[in-house]
Amino acid sequence: MKNQAELKQLKAIADFLPDFKDGKGLARLDQFVQTAYANNWVRSDINWTEWQQTPEAEKLRDDPIALAHSSRHDLACLLTTLIRQERFCEGSLESDFASGLLTGILQRAASILDEIAREHETENA
Repeated sequence: MKNQAELKQLKAIADFLPDFKDGKGLARLDQFVQTAYANNWVRSDINWTEWQQTPEAEKLRDDPIALAHSSRHDLACLLTTLIRQERFCEGSLESDFASGLLTGILQRAASILDEIAREHETENA
């Protein structure tokens, strides 16, 4: 089974999914950002200014199917980029919410948690 830190990290942001799906995410955006920082989703080892210009970044931002199959690392790259970008372009995170990108990221985090749970059940069957 994945280590507890990975599970805690995924759950921390996946817990925001119901509010984001119900359109209440804007009201919780500041709390979401604080949670992302506190759970190491915004990482200093990711050069987000370079990464955001890569084909991979563009695909994850623009293709919901690619996002739905992304890795934890992909999600960290995306969240680092989106949250850091907000510091330079106020309102960009609200646009990311309005476009559904943030909700898609949270859906993927929840899906990864589900995949881990299924793997664990299979291992213990």
